[in-house]
Amino acid sequence: MVRFGVIGLGFMGRCHLATLAGHEQAEIVAVHDVEAERLRGPLGPGGGNLETGGKAWDESAVRRCTAAGEIFDDPAIDAVVVATPTHLHAEISCAALSAGKHVFCEKPMALTLADCDRMLAAAERGGRVLTIGHCIRFWGEYAAAAEMVRSGRFGRLKWLSLSRRCCVPRFGAREWFADPAKSGGGLFDLHIHDVDYAVYLLGMPRAVRAWGEVGPAGEINQVAAWYDYGPSGPSVQIEGGWRAGPAVPFVMSFEMDLGEATVAYASDREPAMRVYADGEVPAVSAVSGYVAEMDHFIGCVKAGSASEIVPPASSRQSVALACAEAESVRRGQAVEVS
Repeated sequence: MVRFGVIGLGFMGRCHLATLAGHEQAEIVAVHDVEAERLRGPLGPGGGNLETGGKAWDESAVRRCTAAGEIFDDPAIDAVVVATPTHLHAEISCAALSAGKHVFCEKPMALTLADCDRMLAAAERGGRVLTIGHCIRFWGEYAAAAEMVRSGRFGRLKWLSLSRRCCVPRFGAREWFADPAKSGGGLFDLHIHDVDYAVYLLGMPRAVRAWGEVGPAGEINQVAAWYDYGPSGPSVQIEGGWRAGPAVPFVMSFEMDLGEATVAYASDREPAMRVYADGEVPAVSAVSGYVAEMDHFIGCVKAGSASEIVPPASSRQSVALACAEAESVRRGQAVEVS
C-alpha cells in the first residue's frame, strides 16, 4: 500500500484523488490547498477539459491540512501528488523530496530549466521516485500509435502532425492561468502535451522553428512549430494552444504516416482513431490515461525505481523544447536545440 498526500485541490488534484480512491494499492491520508474554502468543501472531481471517469468516494478519513508542511512531516505518508499552479511545482516538489517523499508532479515539470534541474537533484539526493504527469504517454490512442512506430511493423515514421486546442481557461479560482509567470501560457500548459509526445517518440530534434502571437504580458497562448530531425528523420508539425472565445471546444488530434500505415485520431469524432493499414494493429486501451499513469507511478514507488516510460530527465527535455519554441517565436527564426 502506498499512502498519499495531495497538494492542490483544483481540477487535476481532484482527478488524482478520484483515481487514488479507486486504486487497491493506494490510500489517501491527507490533502492541502492554500484556499480554505476548497479544504472545507467536498473533494470530488469536477471541471476541466476531459471526462476523467472519477466518481464520488468516501473522504471522511482524509485529513485536511492547512499547511503543506503537515504533509511533508507526516511519516505515515509515502508519496505526494503536486497539483499546484505550475510556478510552484519546483518549490513544493523539492520540499517533498527533501522530506523523503516520492513525488508525482503535474505537467509541465517547471517553467525553467533551472527549476527542472533543482527537482532532478532533489530526487537524486533523496533517492526517491520523481514522475511528471505527462498523461498522453499513457493515453490509449497515443500509446497504441507509439507502439506502431516502435515496432517497425509498418515501416519508418515519415510524417507526424499533432494538434491540441481549447478556449482560454476561465475556471473561477484559476486566475493564475492568465499570468504567464505562473502558468507559462497556452504553450506550457496545453501545447506541451504534444511537445512531450514528440520527445517520447523521437527524442530531441536538431532545431525548431515556431510561430506564435506574443501577448502584452509576454505570454504565448498559440503556437505552430516545425521540428528538424535531420534529412533522414520524419517531418514533424505541432500546433495548438488557447483560443479566444468561451465556446471553443477542447479537441486533441494527431496524424502519422508510416511506410505501410496511416493513423488518424481526433477526440471529437467517433470512432476517434482510424488506422489505414494491412495487418494487425495494437489494441487501444479503454483505461483512462490518468488512471494508467498513476498505476504506473505506484508500481515505480513499490519497486523503488524510476519510470522507464516517463523518466524525469525526459520531462526536462520537454521543457527545454518548449523554451526553444518560445525563443523561436520571439526571435522570428529557427533555434538550435542542445
